[in-house]
Amino acid sequence: MRLFIAIELSASVRTALESVQQEIRRKMIKGRFSPGSNLHLTLSFLGETKPELAQGLTPFLQEVANLEKPFSLRFAKQLRYFGVKKPVGVVWLGLHGELKPLRQLQGLVVQAVEKAGLSQEERPYIPHITMARNCVFSPEVLLAQGEIEILTPRPPAFEVTGFSLMISELMEGKRVYRALERFTFPKAGL
Repeated sequence: MRLFIAIELSASVRTALESVQQEIRRKMIKGRFSPGSNLHLTLSFLGETKPELAQGLTPFLQEVANLEKPFSLRFAKQLRYFGVKKPVGVVWLGLHGELKPLRQLQGLVVQAVEKAGLSQEERPYIPHITMARNCVFSPEVLLAQGEIEILTPRPPAFEVTGFSLMISELMEGKRVYRALERFTFPKAGL
């Protein structure tokens, strides 16, 4: 099973992000987009994982959820990119708002994965939503410091109330993400 841990986004936030993708499409020559239903905020990428190991992870993730409380995030105004310019590896939209609780949550998720004896991708954590991959733009669109010159509607802010253990499956030739297990934070003040 190909697994990752992520914050799922509401339908309204995903719809707003699809509008951003439409603006990107208008400025690019070619590229590949994540379907709206797959848009999410990754906390940890596990990759191929044996089912029995994934089951052992669940109690550790529940412990993390029990320690957390809801927090709010909002989207950056500026699109950015990772990778070289031809093609751009990843076009992404960053996040602002309560980043300290987000980074704390991500750190606790990483620790939970380690306690369960699983390996995970090791990269510095940059909170973002991947909008597109392998994109070719005309030169004037790509700015210095990894920024992209595209004006987009700003998606709405959202509240994080939990996270999910997700599976990535190939169905009818397309990558589909679905939650195997959801972990909800206790309500603040209870």
